[in-house]
Amino acid sequence: MEEAIKKFPQEFEFVPEVVNETNLIKTDKFIVCGMGGSHLGASILKRDNPYLDLLIHRDYGLPRVPEYFLKSALIILSSYSGNTEEVLDVAKLAKEKKLSLAVIAKDGELLKFAVDNNVPFIKIPETKIEPRMAIGFNVIALARLIQDSNLEERIKFSGNRIDPQDSREVGEDLARVLKDKIPIVYSSTVNLPIAYIWKIKFNETGKIPAFYNSFPELNHNELSAFDMHGNTEELCENFNVIFLTDKDDDERIKKRMDIMEELLVEKSINVTRIPIEGDNTFTKVFRSSLLAEWTALNLANYYGEPDSETPIIADFKKRMSK
Repeated sequence: MEEAIKKFPQEFEFVPEVVNETNLIKTDKFIVCGMGGSHLGASILKRDNPYLDLLIHRDYGLPRVPEYFLKSALIILSSYSGNTEEVLDVAKLAKEKKLSLAVIAKDGELLKFAVDNNVPFIKIPETKIEPRMAIGFNVIALARLIQDSNLEERIKFSGNRIDPQDSREVGEDLARVLKDKIPIVYSSTVNLPIAYIWKIKFNETGKIPAFYNSFPELNHNELSAFDMHGNTEELCENFNVIFLTDKDDDERIKKRMDIMEELLVEKSINVTRIPIEGDNTFTKVFRSSLLAEWTALNLANYYGEPDSETPIIADFKKRMSK
């Protein structure tokens, strides 16, 4: 995993080739179907441009949207392995309805589906990294299928400015703070995709439970969970609340973070602030993602679980296939 982190900038040298490109429709509506790390790129694009008419679908079947949207949208089937059950189900149903499709995959049944049906596809390079580390490949491939060359150049420019070593020591320090704690990651709603990335890094690399939510919504419900009394104090002691702070956040969100931190500290609950740094969406996401990975890797080493793979997920998929 350490080598994968160090090599992250190399992903931005990727020049995607669209096979069957003549069958790629021109549209301004998109549906990205993917699970786990395979839909992270779409979340990042929505964070960069909230006006982008892009729907993220993380389920079996076709998304429940009006028929006109389905027929006018490009449905992008994204599966790093190419064997994701939910995405293959979407592919089958979309083909039956003769909807417009494109594929992003490294290998597997999804690439075979694209070849057999003359569906436009981009093949992700074989680098033996985990899907959560392939954010660069995925977001560049999405930009190419959306046919936005300016977006693709902005992504590559931002990615090439990242030095993974810059966040290594900070990640080591954060891991020491988070040892023996369950992280709860909070951010503004705008930065919820980044909070989600932190959560899955803790889950998949760190092999620990972790949770996430966003301001201001959490102040209207989840905050009440910390209204501790004698029988729940011991439960709350196991948490470390992480605030992902952003200088560009609304001032009212910053005030909410300040007040919530005061309340939690008064109740002896650990609060850690982690700034999201960068001058645009992509530098913010890439830098924060790498910091999350260094932190999670150090936690994995601490707990004796440094394997980058996810065996329980593999076991789950195996049982599902029976």
